[in-house]
Amino acid sequence: MASSKVKEKQPLRISIGNAKARKNLPLNRVKTTKYTWLTFIPLNFYEQFRRAVYFYFLIITIVSFFVNDTIDPLVSLLPLLFVMIVTALKEGLEDYSRSKSDQIVNSAKVTVIRNGKEQCINSEYIIPGDLVIVTSASDVPCDLVLLHSTGSENMCFVNTANLDGETNLKTIYGPSNYAYLSLEHDTNLGNIVCEPSTPDLYTFNGRIEFENASNGAIPLTIENLLLRGVRIKGQGRVIGCAIYTGMSTKLQLNSRYTGNKSASSENYINKFIIALIVGMIVVVFILYLIERQKAANVYPTVYYLGPLPDYNAVLQIFEDFLSLLILFNYMVPISMYMNIELYRVFGALFMKSDLCLYDEETDQPCAVNASNLNEDLGQINILFSDKTGTLTKNQMIFLKCYTGGRNYHLQNTQLYCPSTEERFELGSMDPEILDFFEALALCHTVDILDPIYERSTEKQSEHDSLITTDIIGRYQASSPDEKAILEGCARLGLIFKSIDNNSLHLSRILHEGDVQDLHYERLQVLEFSSERKRMSVIIRDENDVIWLYSKGAETSILPRCNKSPQIEQIDAQITEYAKEGLRTLAVARRTLTESEYETFVGSLNNANIQLMNRKELIAQCYETIEVGLDLLGATALEDALQDNVDKTLIALQEAGLKIWVLTGDKVETAFNIGMACKHIPSSAEVHFLINLTDPMELEGRLKQIETGLSSEAKTLPTALVIDGSTVTALLQHLPKKFANLALQCKAVLCCRLSPLQKSEIVMLIKKSGNHITAAIGDGANDVSMIQEAHIGIGIPGKEGKQAARSADYAIAKFDMLQQLLLVHGHYNTERLAFLVLFYCYKNIIITGCMALFQVYDLFSATSVYNDLYLWLFDIIYISFSFTYLAMSEKHYSENTLLRFPSLYKGIAHNTLTSWRTFIIWILNATLQMLIIFYFAYAILYDNNIVFKHGQTADFSTFGTMLIMVLVLVGNLKMEVEYDDSGWQGRTKQQSNAEELHEDNPQKTIQECLEKFLTPDYIMEPGIFTQLKRYFQSGGSPEEVISMLSENYKAVAQMANLLAEWLILAGVKVTEVQAMVENHLKEMILKSFDPKKADTIFTEEGETPDWLTEMIDHYTWRSLIYRLAEEYPDCLMLNFTIKLISDAGFQSEITSISTAAQQIEVFSRVLKTSIVKFLNNPDDVHGAIQECARMVCHGQHTYVYSQVLIQVLSQEQKGGFNMKRLSQEIIKYALQNLYLNSNQNVTPITMALNGSAVYPQACQALTSMLTRNTLNPADITVLFRNYSGSDPPPIDLIRNPQFLELLVDALFRASVKINPEHKPKYVFLLAYASSVIDQPAKKRPLTERLLNKDELKSTIQAIEKAHAICNVDQGSTELIAELQTLYNCIKYPVVGVGVIRWIENVVMEPSYFKLSTDSCPTHLAVLDEVAGVHPTLQQQILFLLIRLFESKQDELEILVQLEMKKMILDRMVNLLTRGCVVPVLRYIKQCCAIEDTDISLIRYFVTEVLETITHPYSPEFVQLFLPMVENEEITGTMRGEGDNDPVSEFIVHCKAHYTTV
Repeated sequence: MASSKVKEKQPLRISIGNAKARKNLPLNRVKTTKYTWLTFIPLNFYEQFRRAVYFYFLIITIVSFFVNDTIDPLVSLLPLLFVMIVTALKEGLEDYSRSKSDQIVNSAKVTVIRNGKEQCINSEYIIPGDLVIVTSASDVPCDLVLLHSTGSENMCFVNTANLDGETNLKTIYGPSNYAYLSLEHDTNLGNIVCEPSTPDLYTFNGRIEFENASNGAIPLTIENLLLRGVRIKGQGRVIGCAIYTGMSTKLQLNSRYTGNKSASSENYINKFIIALIVGMIVVVFILYLIERQKAANVYPTVYYLGPLPDYNAVLQIFEDFLSLLILFNYMVPISMYMNIELYRVFGALFMKSDLCLYDEETDQPCAVNASNLNEDLGQINILFSDKTGTLTKNQMIFLKCYTGGRNYHLQNTQLYCPSTEERFELGSMDPEILDFFEALALCHTVDILDPIYERSTEKQSEHDSLITTDIIGRYQASSPDEKAILEGCARLGLIFKSIDNNSLHLSRILHEGDVQDLHYERLQVLEFSSERKRMSVIIRDENDVIWLYSKGAETSILPRCNKSPQIEQIDAQITEYAKEGLRTLAVARRTLTESEYETFVGSLNNANIQLMNRKELIAQCYETIEVGLDLLGATALEDALQDNVDKTLIALQEAGLKIWVLTGDKVETAFNIGMACKHIPSSAEVHFLINLTDPMELEGRLKQIETGLSSEAKTLPTALVIDGSTVTALLQHLPKKFANLALQCKAVLCCRLSPLQKSEIVMLIKKSGNHITAAIGDGANDVSMIQEAHIGIGIPGKEGKQAARSADYAIAKFDMLQQLLLVHGHYNTERLAFLVLFYCYKNIIITGCMALFQVYDLFSATSVYNDLYLWLFDIIYISFSFTYLAMSEKHYSENTLLRFPSLYKGIAHNTLTSWRTFIIWILNATLQMLIIFYFAYAILYDNNIVFKHGQTADFSTFGTMLIMVLVLVGNLKMEVEYDDSGWQGRTKQQSNAEELHEDNPQKTIQECLEKFLTPDYIMEPGIFTQLKRYFQSGGSPEEVISMLSENYKAVAQMANLLAEWLILAGVKVTEVQAMVENHLKEMILKSFDPKKADTIFTEEGETPDWLTEMIDHYTWRSLIYRLAEEYPDCLMLNFTIKLISDAGFQSEITSISTAAQQIEVFSRVLKTSIVKFLNNPDDVHGAIQECARMVCHGQHTYVYSQVLIQVLSQEQKGGFNMKRLSQEIIKYALQNLYLNSNQNVTPITMALNGSAVYPQACQALTSMLTRNTLNPADITVLFRNYSGSDPPPIDLIRNPQFLELLVDALFRASVKINPEHKPKYVFLLAYASSVIDQPAKKRPLTERLLNKDELKSTIQAIEKAHAICNVDQGSTELIAELQTLYNCIKYPVVGVGVIRWIENVVMEPSYFKLSTDSCPTHLAVLDEVAGVHPTLQQQILFLLIRLFESKQDELEILVQLEMKKMILDRMVNLLTRGCVVPVLRYIKQCCAIEDTDISLIRYFVTEVLETITHPYSPEFVQLFLPMVENEEITGTMRGEGDNDPVSEFIVHCKAHYTTV
């Protein structure tokens, strides 16, 4: 909301449907560019000439055109034009990019209703009054009044993340009593009368009027308004009337373009440059006066110079003066700015390549979009931060609850009670606990979206199916707490299924197959408010009993409950939850009689019709009914914070930064997060300014807080919490007082802010003093704030990367701010300060010598230096050295800067470049210049015969000597000033941080280590001093801990002492804890005795309490895992492993040997591995390998697992997957026979497959599998057995290893088979792949039914394919056989064999060299296999990848490219046949690795765009759209308009799909 007073404007009158359309209505066109074609050059040059040095060079260039005898004008003009043109091109390209983005937005297609017909137009042509149709998952193109929705009750759900950062869905309603009939009846729909557009996102006032006055007006509020930028969710489509369009929409009014930013360093650089220019003018003026004096006395005596000029002529005075001015032009060379830009480029590269700023999970390095602000990273005083997605992960989790006198943890589908170590499912819970969760499932205002697609119907069990249905994903709530609570209830088995006209439906899963459907009628909702701090619902159950359920803050619920001992217990437990940083709610209920309810409804209806004090009257009604409650329990939820947020905030506060959190969230939510992340200290005195809009009241409240802050007795930190309406009043009436007060507070939290309000607060603080501000956020609603601040930092968010793209810097996580500010900010500030000051020093000494030379050359404005020397001096002699040093030097290590955040204060406010420092450098340069000049002068004055032929030294010799001395002195000065002690005096904070810095750190460390080796030195009085010396010199904490502990027996006492000393020395508490714990772990590992451990364990007689506490911490669980591997027979360790498994941490047990010690633990770990295999279709191979390694640990694990899997494979559902897993485990076990000859599992496998009654077949198969080769004799035995009347089980020969041997034998050309035995090979392969073997129903288990219908045809197909594949023939000969081969390929086993055959052929090095076809026939056959058998597409893709990555060095470069394009064509064919994700993932991987020719990627994209047509799958868009948007790939494929395939694809995807 704007802070300035807005003049009264006439209301807007808009005809719905434009039945009475007026001309000149505003279009829906968006413009964010800064320049036009006409204003680009003047505006851009104006911005650049604001730099003092540019303006100075402009003046010098103009002057040099009139004074020609000193220097060529091009010497000044060309560098100036070069720098300015490069800068202009850079800004022009940036503005052109914004123009293209505007064009994409404005040209997006939308559907409107005009004249009763639907029309598709560009978004920019929408005008107020148009009826706009918006479909599900689409963005609203302008501000619309909702008229019609296909959803229930004429409402729709919207996602407002782009406006306020909240990801919870909001509900928008159609106007009450308004009926939109159809397209044919869109005339005379009425007129919308509303206020002009304002930036306030939370208010809207209007009405619908009709020509027939008897119809009355229909009021419109913000609940009827669809704002531009929100996204429709769930409904089929909605129809709305456009009211605010283009730049008048509320979203655009909240967007602010602040123009180009300049660093604070520009200020002192400009001041220094101006100082140099002024000093230069003064020197020139003095020299000119001396010249006039010399001219009057000397020139008349040198008659040979000709007639004297008129020195009093104005033109002559002007020329003489400016000649000297141009001569000293070098004092302010423009090359300094070039070096500064070079330094900034390298600073940006350092940040981009810093691994501490790289997030491996998202593959996100630091992005630098404004390198000219690098040094301001070290000058920040105020940090403004968003909350949602920045400080938090925006993931609310229902963790714990307290009910029935016990504390419970929610663990998946069970409740775990730590006190009794019991686990409960819903069906086994006490009635009291069921009542508690029933209250949670009913007391809410959550809605459910309509399903937009169907999920797979495959399920493991009825319980899992009901819980994992998409019902949870369709919950929408205004409060994330309510949604998290319902999700927790649903996982336990109490599922909120639907709501229809206030009829609630729940499903309660008591046991497998026992599902109860419950129905309730919701009579009233007593809404939540910040004053009441609770909400309630009145429910009528199936027994016609009326219940009132209430939940809220314990301070609001507990006083309204009936007295009972439970109140104190629950209150104490809530306090414990709060200490853990969890968000808590108390839950209670009561019954109501019919008369009580009717009385309440009557009072409520009476209050609702009152025009005065309606809100207070309604609150009084609520108060009368919410009494006499029975307390049920309490909940504890965790709003997951970003990693290390609290540590980061504490470090930044120690560095002197004041941190403000600006959020659009509710006050309660934001305050809880502020407490949890340590933004608001727990001991702080918090002042709330909520819903205060009266200026007088606000001023009094501010004075009250200010009085408390100025009190001498004030010791506690102060925090300020403000909401949006109060901020509006403060910005409008008391901005200065608000800023002054807020800047005195330790923490400031502003809630319910619009994006514009965020930017206005930042602007206010920028103008309130000499503050450098930074803003960090992750959403589109943070863009205005980010762009307004001096430095904008973006985080790629879940809803998009608008903030990261609009920011000056982008990082992946909030905790990276420490590295960005404390390290890179410090380095950049210090380096630039040195660069600028040394540049001033360098220019003074070289131009000063030139000025002194004028005294000895009659002030003729002659340069003492050769032009080449000047150039070399500026580029190489000194500049190269100090520029390199300024870009790379580090006064402090990164660890030191992070350990001592207070060092950041020493560089704040540009203290390194104060006027005092600048003057010292200038005086130093002046003194050295005098010494250098007269040193050279003195040498040549006495003896100027310096050449071997007796010539005297001329002025060029003098200039050469000066340059040589200047270079030597300049480099020595650089070394002296920029050594370890620093190039200028340290600030007080820096001195305190390094007061014990030693001249010889290694010597100091050695002295300290010698003392630490002294017995019991830890008890010496001087231990603290020595520790401090040791750490300041860079000593290792781990080493000192080891030495001191080895020389002192009381380990625990020693650890406590060391911990205290380390903390006093400045080491962070968390680091100290980690050091001590790690050292204790190492000591335990060294001295652990399993026998003593077992003795202690047996003496206890029961599970020791300390052991139960230990397994709650990962540090000690990891120690148990290591010990268990070393001592597998230790009773105490084995029992502890079982306790860990019982506690639900079996997924941590990665050591197979540890898990295999106990069958119960191994069973749980095996179950986890099998579930991962079943639920991870994208990485089946990896899951199989993991499971196989576990199973094949030993024979006992193999037998147990295979028996278990064999039983599971008999199940009707999922049995096939388990059979496959069993076969892959067999394959893995057999492959590892050669690694461990003791693990021959073949006999076990045969026994499990039921081969004991068929000893001959078993023996033959075992023999071949053991040797991994086929034997004709054994093949004959198998053939006789399976061709007989009682064949062995088919699973016996469906061994993966055996099938691969058969396929290789029949389809590899290099394998020769005896013709006599070939039919046997064919028969066995066909039998294994076509015969169906199943137990006979109602018969003994030994009898089976064999379905051999396809055996004969499969044999024939294998024989024909074998005949084709076993003949060495080229592509031409193969064409004649294609039809036969295609007929055979329809059999899967033939498809597998053909792939093997083609792999053998095309992987020959000479294949592509001999092939001349654009698509070799062999690869065309692969297309046919892919079309017939989708399950083989992955195998085909692996073959194509091998070909694509193979080295074809014998082929020419162009031929290689054509070959790779042909392979890409085959991949495109795979993609069209459904193999979408694997193909696109591989191409994406090629783009990321950057070792693939970009033209090949471009060719692939072109082929896909030409081949694939919409509708596209979401997976396809998610993977393919980034490639198409990549300018490097598709830049040359785009046209001037949006008619090219690339632009059309991008626009279509943006309009119809949601991308992450």
